[in-house]
Order: sequence, then C-alpha cells, then structure tokens
Amino acid sequence: MPSKKRTIRAYCSTDEIRQIADQASRAGLSVSAFIRRVCAGYPVPSRVDQAAIRDLLRINADIARLGGLLKMAISSGADQVKANSLIREIAQRQNELKAAVARINGGPHDRQSH
Repeated sequence: MPSKKRTIRAYCSTDEIRQIADQASRAGLSVSAFIRRVCAGYPVPSRVDQAAIRDLLRINADIARLGGLLKMAISSGADQVKANSLIREIAQRQNELKAAVARINGGPHDRQSH
C-alpha cells in the first residue's frame, strides 16, 4: 500500500540546512520531524529542559527523603548534632533545586533568596 505522505520542497542555503539539522539534533528529532513540528506550530521538545526536569525530580525526592528522616529523628529524640546535619543537607538540596530552576529559566544562580 503506497504511503499517503507527500513531500514539500524548500530551498535553503548550506548554512540554513546546517542550522536546521543542529536544532533538530538538539531536540532529539529527525530533520523531517523537526520541520513538521515547527511548520505545523507544534512544540519542539528540548533535551536541556528534559534533563533539568529529571534533575528537579531527583532533588525533590532527596528533599522529601531528608524531611522524612528529620521528622523521624526529631520524634525519636535524636541529638541536636544529627538534626542539624539533616537540616544542613536539606539546605544544600534546596540550593541545588534553585540552581536547577535557574538553568531552566536561563538565568544565573546568584538570585538566591533566603
């Protein structure tokens, strides 16, 4: 059965073809799929955003785990040293979370608020 897909031709310079191929590669798409999405107005995925989202999920899970450990330590009467250690680790993960969000937004990480 013959394909119902049709070909559209466009004339591009060598530089334009290279730019299109580079952008398609960055999005993890074939050139054909990239062009179809862009021309049809569909969103083009970004590998950078996907990696940043995975980082956010990992850091969020770490913070939740540490919060659970802190709650358990406090309720079981753990010493102040152990509780402070967990609090410092939670603060470190929060800073990682802020840095990951800044990477998604494309801004520097120096805009921390405490």
